[in-house]
Amino acid sequence: MINYKIPISLLLILVIFISQSNAIELAIKLEGRQEHCFFDSLGERILVRLTIVCDKGEFLEFKVSNQDGTYSETQAELKTQNFQIITEFEGEYQFCFHNTDLKEDLTVYFDYKTGVEAKDYADLIKKEDGVKFELSAKRLEDTLKDISLEKRFIYRHQQYNSALQNDLTFKIQGFSIITLVLLIALAIFQSYYLRQFFKEKKML
Repeated sequence: MINYKIPISLLLILVIFISQSNAIELAIKLEGRQEHCFFDSLGERILVRLTIVCDKGEFLEFKVSNQDGTYSETQAELKTQNFQIITEFEGEYQFCFHNTDLKEDLTVYFDYKTGVEAKDYADLIKKEDGVKFELSAKRLEDTLKDISLEKRFIYRHQQYNSALQNDLTFKIQGFSIITLVLLIALAIFQSYYLRQFFKEKKML
């Protein structure tokens, strides 16, 4: 098993990011037959929740898929919809809203959350004050789990980038060696050609 360490400053940034920055509220206006997509890089086993509200939902089509094509889901006629998935694979996910009508414009309001922000703690909140600590502990536990998943996601990307850099370095070195060999061969050929030329002209 490979052990890796993440600086404490990065962990603090991740805590802040996971607990505060994983919620997005937007409004999108779609003209006839227009499609709007956004992307997000997600780790594995990350909860994603979208609350979608549309004024003319009978014309709205929503699709989510990942870059590898291993996951794809489409839903149509969405006036008000709570949509959630748990990512099976890490990678880039695409979320698309499509206006299927030719003439009608529509406006889509959606709330996008991932990780701890996407989880529903309503059952715990409804209970008495005695379980407020349980709620805080549960949120902290979920945050730590998300941090662990983020660490693995970052580590795998570091490995991928390192392998890509090593491969690029190897190709550059190989290209440099081939170029040097060709230049030497060209210099030898030019020298031989000039010697033959001058001999024919009886200059040597």
